[in-house]
Amino acid sequence: SGLAASFHIPGAFWTINDSGNLAQVYCPNERGRLLATVEFQTGNNRDWESMTRFSFKGQSYLVVADVGDNFSRHSHCRCYLFPEPKFDLDDEPKQFSVSPIEIDFNYSDGARDCEAVAIDPQTNDLWVFEKMLQLNLRRKPNVYRIPADQWLALLEETDSKKETDKKPLTAQRVGSMNHPFVSGGEFSPDGNHLILRT
Repeated sequence: SGLAASFHIPGAFWTINDSGNLAQVYCPNERGRLLATVEFQTGNNRDWESMTRFSFKGQSYLVVADVGDNFSRHSHCRCYLFPEPKFDLDDEPKQFSVSPIEIDFNYSDGARDCEAVAIDPQTNDLWVFEKMLQLNLRRKPNVYRIPADQWLALLEETDSKKETDKKPLTAQRVGSMNHPFVSGGEFSPDGNHLILRT
């Protein structure tokens, strides 16, 4: 349901299954051979719909976005962040277990169904793109942004801050687009291009 290129292994990708599946992330190469599996110790797959990646202070991270909401009824969405594992290639797939950092957020104008999340590598701003299941003549699909300084601050917080103390961030609407049915998207590595798939 989502895909992100590996920072460390040329020709390898990280990918996820949709809702109803295990909270696991898989790393196949470009020929489909499974290289590694990452199992989440915390969190669940409510409706995983997108993956992206980013770098921060010399560390490479992967992001799983639990943002699917076909009926726009959930009060918040969640992104799971974890460092991309480094491993040597051999005949047997590697197994990893992580406790990802959880970033909850809601939308400035109410619940939305989204399937595309991307992080701008130039700014580390997090962008979310609405998917509309039906053509709506009254409005266009929205585009939302969470500035880097807001969500990266959560990445740097110590374990002393309880999970229950964290308030959801707000993804602010910054505009709309002419493309309904957006189901995926990503920035180019240099940040100069954004590709959205419908």
